[in-house]
Formats: sequence, structure tokens, C-alpha cells
Amino acid sequence: IIHIDIDTAEIGKIIRPEVGIAGDAKEVLGMLLDKISPAKHEEWIRSTDECESVEKEVVAAPEVSPSEGHIRMGEVVGAISSESKGKAVVVTDVGQNQLIGARYSRFVETRSFLTSGGLGTMGFGLPAAIGAKIAEPGRQVCLLVGDGGIQMTIEELGTIMQERTGVKIVILNNNWLGNVRMWQQLFFRGRYSETRMLNPDYGKIAEGYGISYRMVEDRRELPEAVREMLSDDRPFILDVHVEESTLVMPMIPGGKSITSVMIRENEWYKLD
Repeated sequence: IIHIDIDTAEIGKIIRPEVGIAGDAKEVLGMLLDKISPAKHEEWIRSTDECESVEKEVVAAPEVSPSEGHIRMGEVVGAISSESKGKAVVVTDVGQNQLIGARYSRFVETRSFLTSGGLGTMGFGLPAAIGAKIAEPGRQVCLLVGDGGIQMTIEELGTIMQERTGVKIVILNNNWLGNVRMWQQLFFRGRYSETRMLNPDYGKIAEGYGISYRMVEDRRELPEAVREMLSDDRPFILDVHVEESTLVMPMIPGGKSITSVMIRENEWYKLD
């Protein structure tokens, strides 16, 4: 493990590297390129074909194109990508919305995904989306945020109201702090602690700030609701009530290696 960071205080802070290099990542990587010989791993790549097939069938298809049950987060992300033709700037908050947004968003332009990455803080999304819209006023900016994260910086709706910043806010509303709930379900035998959410009426909040609002519970309304949201440059809150027990898969739990991947609860795919 080689850790390159412009801030020396960050080197080895989370994961202990074998080598720490202080410097600008662009410059350091450029210097390293001269010391690297191209290598191909065609046999190993072919060995993952079966993995990809299983993942599409077991994980991706049920998430993006479900045939029954509640609306899925991936379904919402897919609808936004489809309606925007992959041209929107997608901003995420922190949690399951972040993981699903990274996994299922589709882009045709660079500089289209804004997220806090690992160790991010809930509440990042809304002010980041405002900044993205100010930086790129000619592009649609869609924020994916959970019903917990939106309340961390909800006061920034005042900025949107005052500046008429055309941010599209998509609340993936599952009445839980979903990422923590997922870990409590998978690894703590369903002992849920402080993760159930009692949510405010987001419609009334939107009305108070003069922001257009629509709530969706029926998947048959989802495509039309996304079209309405993206039809102009007004700020908009789309409150989508999604499946409460979402599990973001595949995942490698702590202590496991990349050869053991969880694809469903208590179901593992072994990579030889």
C-alpha cells in the first residue's frame, strides 16, 4: 500500500501504508509512471466474467428493474440517468444514497459526480449541490440524499430560496438511517439502535421555502415525476418513498478478503 497525500498529517491516519509519499498526487503519479511496465492479466480478467454475470442477475437487475414491491433506490437513480440522458451532475450525501448513486448513475460527460468519498459526513450533499449549480449553471444538478442527511443541513434551503438556485433534491426516503440499519441487520442480529427515523412533512417544508415539491410512492408515477423535476431550472424537491430494508450489494464485510463477496444477506460468492 502506497499512500500519496499533499498533507503529511493524513499519511497513515486510517490505513498503515508500506510507503508514504508527501506531495501533489498529480505530480507524484506522473513520476511513478516512468517506473511502471505495462502488464496484462487477461486470464484473471476472464475469470471475472462469471462474477459479472451473477452480479447482474442477483444484484443489479432486481435493484434497477424490480417487478414488484416498493420503489428501489437504484430504480430512482436509473430513472434520473435515463431522463437526463446521463448529462446531469449527480451529487450525493452520505450513506446508502451515496453507494447506490455511485453504483447506478450513468454519465456521458466528465466532472459529473460529486461525493464526499469515504469517511464523509452526513449533510455534505445539499451545500455541495448548491456549489455545483453555481459552478455549472447550465447543467442540471441532482442531489441524492437520505431522509436523515437532508435534515443535517436543511437550513440551506434558505439559500436556495433566496438565490433561486435550481438544485434538484431527490430524497430517498426510507424512514431509517439506512446504512447504519443495514450493518445492524447484517452483523448485529437485527438489534436496531437509534436508526429508525420520524420524519417531518417535507412537503410543508418545501412550501415554506417556496420550492416545488412532489411525493412519489407508486413506481408507475416515478418516470413522470422525474420528467417534471427536470423539465425546467426551478429548484425542486422529489420525495420518493423507497424500500425500507435496502441492502447495498455486493459488499466485502470487515475482516473478509476480496475472494469472499456477499451478494445477498447470508449468501456469499466465492472467487477462486
